[in-house]
Amino acid sequence: MVKIKKENLNQIINKVPEGVGLFICYNGDKPLFFKITENLQRFINYYLLDETQDEILLELRESFDSIELIPSKDLFTCLLEEKLFFSKNKPYFNSQIIENKYYSYLSVRWDEVPYLQSSNDTLKDSIYIGPFRDIFFIQDIIDTFANVYKLPSCEGEQYPCEKMQAQICAGFCMLTDDNDLKSILINYLVSPNLAVLKDLRTKAADAEEDLDFITSDLLQTQYKLISNYYRQLFFLYITRHLEFDGEHNGTKLSIKNGMINSIILKDGTKHEFFNKDYPRPNELLAVNKNELDERWIVFRMLEEEKSDYVKDLFHKQFQQILNKILKNYNNSKKEEA
Repeated sequence: MVKIKKENLNQIINKVPEGVGLFICYNGDKPLFFKITENLQRFINYYLLDETQDEILLELRESFDSIELIPSKDLFTCLLEEKLFFSKNKPYFNSQIIENKYYSYLSVRWDEVPYLQSSNDTLKDSIYIGPFRDIFFIQDIIDTFANVYKLPSCEGEQYPCEKMQAQICAGFCMLTDDNDLKSILINYLVSPNLAVLKDLRTKAADAEEDLDFITSDLLQTQYKLISNYYRQLFFLYITRHLEFDGEHNGTKLSIKNGMINSIILKDGTKHEFFNKDYPRPNELLAVNKNELDERWIVFRMLEEEKSDYVKDLFHKQFQQILNKILKNYNNSKKEEA
C-alpha cells in the first residue's frame, strides 16, 4: 500500500508499477474514486494526469488531494477488494464516471433489414449478443464477414443497396425465403465456428504461398478479429452458468450465475451481494453493461484455475442455449403475426 500526495504524483508517476492493482482517490479521509486495473500507471495517467476535456475527470482532479495504490497478484483479488470496498463506501465519482455508456450490442435478425447492426440497448425483438466495449469492433466484425463470406452488411433499412450491385453482398434481401440466411447467421455469427477460423488460416497460407503478402496479411488480421469475437461469444454462452464455491488466495467465496455471490473474511464475517439476473428471451447471449467487467474477471479466473470445468460447461450449455434462442425468436415472430 502506497499513499501519494496530489502535488507529488507527477514526479513519481513513472515509478508507479505497470501491473495489476487498484487505486483510491481521497479528499482527506473521504474516498472519492475507486478503480481496479491491469495497468496502474496507465490508468492513473488517464484519470488524473493526461490532457482531457472531460468535465467529470477535471472535477475529480480538482477534488482529490491524495491517492492510495495497492499492487496485487491478480485482477480477481482486486475484484474481491472492490466488492468489499463498495459494500461499505459509495465514492461520488464512481457514480459519475460511467465507463460502460458506449458499450454496444450486436443485433442479429434474418427476417428484416438491416440484418446485422450495433445497438445501444436490447429493447427490440432481435437476438442480442454482447455487450462489446468498442462499437467499432462490432462494425469490423460485420464488415469482415461481408468481405470474406459476403454476409449482409446493410447500412440502413433501404434495400437492395449498392453493395449487392457491387457484389459485396449476396443479396439476401431479395430472397423470398429467409431460411438460408437464418442458417448462415446462426452458424457464422451466433455460434463459435472453428471451421471459419480454419478456413481463414488456409486462405492466408495459400495467399502467402502465392507471394500475395498483402492478401495474406489482411486474412491474418481478419482471423485475429473473428477469433477474438468467437472468444467473447464463448464467454457469453457460459457466463450466466458459472458456479464456484471455494477459496482464492485464502479468501473463501461463492460465485453464482457468473458473479461474486458472497465473500467470507478470516474473522468469519460474511458479505453477500445481490446479483439477480432476469434476461429477456432475446438476451440469452447478452448481459447488463454494468456487469460485463466483473463477469469477465470471474470467467478468466475460472478459465485459468478450472479450465476443464469451463470447457465442459460450454459443451453442456451451447446447444441448449442455441435451441432456446431459436425457439424464443420463432415465438416472437408468431406473436407479431
